[in-house]
Amino acid sequence: MRSRAAALLLAALVSTEALAGTGPWTLGQDDRSIYFGAGYTRWDQLNGAEGADSPGAEQLPSAFTRTDGVAIVTYGILPWAEFEAQGSMAWAAVGNAEVGVCSTIDDACGVTSGLAPVTSRIKARLLDELHGSPVSVAVGGEVRFADFTRNTRQRITSIGSGQTDLGAFVTAGRAGAIGSLPYSTWLEGEYRYRLPLRTSQGNKVPPDEIQIRGEALGNPTPAVSLGGTFEWLENIGGADVEEIDWDDPDRFTALDVTSFKVGGKLNLRSVNNVTISLSALGTVLARNNPGDLFSLGLGLGIYQPSKTRR
Repeated sequence: MRSRAAALLLAALVSTEALAGTGPWTLGQDDRSIYFGAGYTRWDQLNGAEGADSPGAEQLPSAFTRTDGVAIVTYGILPWAEFEAQGSMAWAAVGNAEVGVCSTIDDACGVTSGLAPVTSRIKARLLDELHGSPVSVAVGGEVRFADFTRNTRQRITSIGSGQTDLGAFVTAGRAGAIGSLPYSTWLEGEYRYRLPLRTSQGNKVPPDEIQIRGEALGNPTPAVSLGGTFEWLENIGGADVEEIDWDDPDRFTALDVTSFKVGGKLNLRSVNNVTISLSALGTVLARNNPGDLFSLGLGLGIYQPSKTRR
């Protein structure tokens, strides 16, 4: 019975290898994971402090759309720690930038393209369920660099907020089985200190933020995992849409943002350690943030074990 439970546990964990980076699990020493992805995002309603009905809420003249190409490389630096680097190229535009808020505010809706914020992470596993712990737990640090996006941060079509963020996170998760169905689930909380662009009325711009995210996936077969995912983002302070100065280049980075999104994910894994990932995410709650944001993602993950484990 114990060997069967261990086999089910490993079956649930194996789906995380090609995607790495997610949850408390880490790659083995000298293991590598490479992920290539594409994303599409769309919205046209900017909510105010009280949602879509706020006096300051803005309806764009046509939809904002953004397309991203992402590359993530993860490397196991120790048996219990990994390093991850992420870079992406993005293109963002508003369909009709000649009317409405786009025409009345200088440089609000110009097409923006180029390198999006670059992120690096290091994660260390503290507890491991394969060694008797009821859950796996990891902690880590993050640097998100976006200074090169500073000149376009005032746009609705901005692809970065123009400064560097320093983050610390903790993540916990468990992989196991309910009956004969393997599963994996994890939850992560992160605090980001955002290096200030300036101070306004005693408040740092941009404000710091807290992000909580997680997912729960079931594995009906060794090659398939699917389930739900969510993301919560909350700024610590900031201004409401109704209070911002539309002539201020930091008009969007200064906002007091709340955003809650939910969605689903499907992973398809081949016998040669290649995983195709499909995901969708949509906003269900937003303050001072897009209220109808919807995004789709498609990715390809390749897991490469070290030579000693091949």
